[in-house]
Amino acid sequence: IGYQSVQTRRAVDVSQGEAKATLALVREAQRDRQLSVQPLIIEGPSHQRRGDGTIGVQVRNVGRGPAIGLRVFAWNAGEVFWSGGRVTVPAGEAFPRLSEGNLGQDAQFLHLTERRGQGGMSAEYCDQSNGLVAYCHDQLGNGLRFSLRRPGPPDLWDRGAAQPPWAPALEDIFDPLAGALETSTMASERGL
Repeated sequence: IGYQSVQTRRAVDVSQGEAKATLALVREAQRDRQLSVQPLIIEGPSHQRRGDGTIGVQVRNVGRGPAIGLRVFAWNAGEVFWSGGRVTVPAGEAFPRLSEGNLGQDAQFLHLTERRGQGGMSAEYCDQSNGLVAYCHDQLGNGLRFSLRRPGPPDLWDRGAAQPPWAPALEDIFDPLAGALETSTMASERGL
């Protein structure tokens, strides 16, 4: 009986090790799948402030998959600017697309026409130290946040995981005050 219990325990340990190795392989395959369709957004070669006070930027998708529902935020002169509409940028393309006819013209920029003074807007969307942030979805429905002026991989929000504080920037109807209003409401309820 003692011999059999030792052998059974060894078999259980081996099975547990094999299960852990299988899970690691599954996670690696999932991550490989994510990377195969993940966009990679970088800042384009130009950035301008227009005469009407709005900002124009250009972004490029150098990843393998499309950037779905792309929205860009910029910090400039104490204000936060963002693109009102959302666009899809195919893999390997710039937005707006450059052509010989629009080089050096206003048409080569994505104009960040929505703006708000920094007061009341959550720093999650665009902080002063970074200056330019892009948000989009990949083909698998994951949310991505790119800090365009800082090197490094994007922040990833896996489908089904807990929602990060920056997730509202991915929504169709974006309310920059939602987080600030929530915080002030909670503070007033506590009598602060």
